Amino acid sequence: MIGKIARLARILDEDGLERSREALAAMLAGLTGQRGGREFVIVFDGQGADEALPATCRIRGIKCHFSRRGTDADDLIGELLAGIKDRRQVAVISADNKVANKCKVYGVPVDHPSILCEPGKKRPAAHSAPAKEIPADKAGEITKWYMEKLAG
Repeated sequence: MIGKIARLARILDEDGLERSREALAAMLAGLTGQRGGREFVIVFDGQGADEALPATCRIRGIKCHFSRRGTDADDLIGELLAGIKDRRQVAVISADNKVANKCKVYGVPVDHPSILCEPGKKRPAAHSAPAKEIPADKAGEITKWYMEKLAG
């Protein structure tokens, strides 16, 4: 998501990943009051990160999860969604097709990160955007996961 929001992408390029994560958390903290008190949760890809990185923490008051070795943020989002009993109050913000497919399985709407740039403006869901080209091996992996969830 950081790469999809110009201001955060610039911070990533100029100041690094940690600073861009802090800037994302600060942005969401600023929007919390505008969103009727709804809570934001960020899921970061922690692969390759220092083992001392906590699995969960708060940055600028926003709860953050970090994926662990052997998994990525996309998988962790799926795990978190699976653990939520009442998903009617949940929405995911992502431009990632794998995340959108996981959200479909759980009946959770997906918004594009650009919705954060203009909070009052309604944007089309990320999964309704034109499909990106996905490498065949990844497309097969996504389809297999999706079919297993639908069957089970």
